[in-house]
Amino acid sequence: MSPLDLLVALVRAGLASGEEGPAADVLEGFLRSHRLAPVRDGRNVWTEVGGEGPRSSSARHLDTVPVGEGWTKPPLEAHRERCRIYGRGANDAKASVAAMACASALRTAAPSTAAARRLAATCEEETGRPAGSPTPAAAPRPDAAVVGEPTGLAPVIAQKGLLVIEATAHGRPAHAARPRRARTRSSAPRRRSRPCAGSARARPRRARGPDVTSRTIEGGTRLEP
Repeated sequence: MSPLDLLVALVRAGLASGEEGPAADVLEGFLRSHRLAPVRDGRNVWTEVGGEGPRSSSARHLDTVPVGEGWTKPPLEAHRERCRIYGRGANDAKASVAAMACASALRTAAPSTAAARRLAATCEEETGRPAGSPTPAAAPRPDAAVVGEPTGLAPVIAQKGLLVIEATAHGRPAHAARPRRARTRSSAPRRRSRPCAGSARARPRRARGPDVTSRTIEGGTRLEP
């Protein structure tokens, strides 16, 4: 299977975050067909080939954002047109996964005892990686890393981290014509988030402080008066 064929298979198999299982199956099967021994951890796949020398690690994610609207070509068919493949995730980031997997397969054809190469394909990168596990904690730390990021982002030595809070406000709904009957309205979470955002901006420091962003606030059920 060529890198292009593997990319086509990954695009056709993969869906959004949380549904990477078929794409992980495709990648695992490809690696095994090239005499590698991939490790499966949920919807994460990783493998290592080579010797005990310096280690390089290649990492990228299998998931995509939802398909959405506005497509002019089928988003999950890996449509080929001249030298391009169109599909959700074809660029970000299954092309990187396919290239890295084929590079690992080439190492089995020409093995080297001097260096090791690790491949990690992870799930749920688009949703904060709650189930992502690039490699086991006991895996040796790599000496170098390659990240298949197609957007041209610059590498950094650290990040401030990510904290995702999901909160549910319980109460009694009411019709819009009688809002005073409601015990909790959807505006309550917004009121609570404002002091957090204000306090984040009020503390200038050399390292940028935390950012607070309200993503989706849902509330209420359609009721008849």
